[in-house]
Amino acid sequence: MSAAPGSCARPRPASDGFHHRDTEDTEKAHHRDASFGTAYGVLIKELRLLARAVFVVDSQRVVRHVELVKEVTEEPDYEAALAAVRALTTA
Repeated sequence: MSAAPGSCARPRPASDGFHHRDTEDTEKAHHRDASFGTAYGVLIKELRLLARAVFVVDSQRVVRHVELVKEVTEEPDYEAALAAVRALTTA
């Protein structure tokens, strides 16, 4: 599965340019209402689990790389994600 870059929800980055979990309460809220999985399109509703996915988001909150792995037991292409990050840091 894949999604077009720029088409997913855009998290608000922290001041250092990386998206961080604000508090433990925020994490619990995401778990209770499944907001993260719903916003990013990775919620497996029947199992209430998240699909295995990698998102690279730039400092303008634009999704530049997305990989949704077909099976939760498979690994994503970490090198492709790292290449997307490197492209952002050298641009």
